[in-house]
Amino acid sequence: MNTRSEHGRRNGAVVLAAGGSRRLGRAKQLVRHEERTLLERTITAAVESGADPVVVVLGAAADEIRAAIQLPSERVRFVVNERWAEGMGTSIARGVQTLLEIDPAADSALILVCDQPALDASVLTRLLQLAAAEPTKILLSDYGAGRGPPVLFPRFCFNELLGLRGDSGAREVHRRHADVLLAVPFPGGALDIDVPRDLKALES
Repeated sequence: MNTRSEHGRRNGAVVLAAGGSRRLGRAKQLVRHEERTLLERTITAAVESGADPVVVVLGAAADEIRAAIQLPSERVRFVVNERWAEGMGTSIARGVQTLLEIDPAADSALILVCDQPALDASVLTRLLQLAAAEPTKILLSDYGAGRGPPVLFPRFCFNELLGLRGDSGAREVHRRHADVLLAVPFPGGALDIDVPRDLKALES
């Protein structure tokens, strides 16, 4: 059972790992970086930050990916979004639904993607610490040249996240609540793995 963090909050995480990686030509979830797959690195960062539960949403190549991931933690739950091809919104909704099934009292949800090599537990810990001080804010990572995940959504956003569809992700939720958005620096967050040249940048 989920217990409250040192800040008195229940913080879950949803790792989005359902995409088909068409532009990359291989499952980005299983790209290896510093001796681990990108997905393993992301899940480990979420666990080490104290998030509980950590829901990993699979879709394309779900069986292959699940078989390749070896992370013994009772806090990690894998689920499959059968509608993954309809867009990221369905995976966010599936993940938040599962998070609430596990912990109906969750105070917030960290939404993570699985292809940010610079992500580590310290990035997520900063978000969770700030959420304790700013519990009504949506915390959005600021890369310097753009913004995006990881994003921390407080509980009042959950119903909107559950209703997401299509491929716009949670951007519409950001727009509706622009008055409570708070940007948090994440240097290196702009590097993600979408196309082959991103792999070259990662290896250089």
